[in-house]
Amino acid sequence: MTALLAGFLIWASAAKPQAAQGLKPGNLVPNGGFEKGSKGVPASWQRPDGLTSFWVPAPKRKGRCLKIDTDVLKEQYRERQKELKKRPVPPPPEKKSTAGKKYSTVAAVEGVAFYSDWIPVKPGVAYELLVDVRTERGSKAPKVFVKGYVEDPRRPPGYRRRVAYKKYLTCKASPSWRTFSMTFHPTARTPRVKWIRVMLFAYWPPGVYYFDNVVVRPAVDVQEKGGESGKGEGGKKRSKKKPGPEKKAPESKGFREIGS
Repeated sequence: MTALLAGFLIWASAAKPQAAQGLKPGNLVPNGGFEKGSKGVPASWQRPDGLTSFWVPAPKRKGRCLKIDTDVLKEQYRERQKELKKRPVPPPPEKKSTAGKKYSTVAAVEGVAFYSDWIPVKPGVAYELLVDVRTERGSKAPKVFVKGYVEDPRRPPGYRRRVAYKKYLTCKASPSWRTFSMTFHPTARTPRVKWIRVMLFAYWPPGVYYFDNVVVRPAVDVQEKGGESGKGEGGKKRSKKKPGPEKKAPESKGFREIGS
């Protein structure tokens, strides 16, 4: 009985997430503050399309940030995505006006996603995501996804990374900068995950959204079973561009998969 209990305690200890033990606390997101880049493209992020996504000076603070506009006609958005595959990439078109109930905008259909570069993660480690968000006007609730990828040898070379883990943070944003956060554990139930990407996502209602200071770092304190929490945590100190007060953002349920 004593041996059995000892064996169980060893197993339980090994099963606990590693959190931040022995890991450096720095930001794992390359260019998470959007300060580096050239020719309209932030380094280590996807290319803005110039119609719905933009690398711009940050409003009401120093530095630069990522802007997303979802008040764009869906057909114009789709045509622009096709143009981005051409070489050289054509300049962005002038935005067409929208009217009425806006059901014909990209906000009502796909929404607009913007991805970070690949970020390697370690097995058994819980992480914390932090992001500053604001809107141009009114209250809106964009999301920030963390997607975990595994290598699938059944796929052709160049396409072997596929999504095996996903969690998102709902950011109840307003025209003032606020910081939102959550913890996540990409390998707790999907141990084959080797990389993550951060996906900034804005959709309904149509309008302008801003994102800045995207941080992923080893979690200091894992609050929930499995090392995950969707709640914002107060009192965060940011290393760059002092944001407004942090607002709690509980994780929503049942949101559909967007992209990969």
